[in-house]
Amino acid sequence: MYQTHHGNIKLAREVGFTALYATTSSEEEWDNFEWSRVMNIHSLLGEPDCEDTIRLNAQKLDRWMDIYLEWGRSTLGYGFYIFRKDI
Repeated sequence: MYQTHHGNIKLAREVGFTALYATTSSEEEWDNFEWSRVMNIHSLLGEPDCEDTIRLNAQKLDRWMDIYLEWGRSTLGYGFYIFRKDI
């Protein structure tokens, strides 16, 4: 299901699409995405009516960030594609 950047383009071509534009996120953009999630959930922890689900999600996200920092920065990212399908 998940491909490399090049693999995504090849797959689209194989099913009849023409690639018009493609780009990927930088490491900085990916970091901004991940760390904004951390900031958002931890800001909710300070609210007086903070629920147990928010605390649990914050703990899960903290564990995820350990994984992300260890391995994810070199293997994860966003791809943005514009394809044309001729009929």
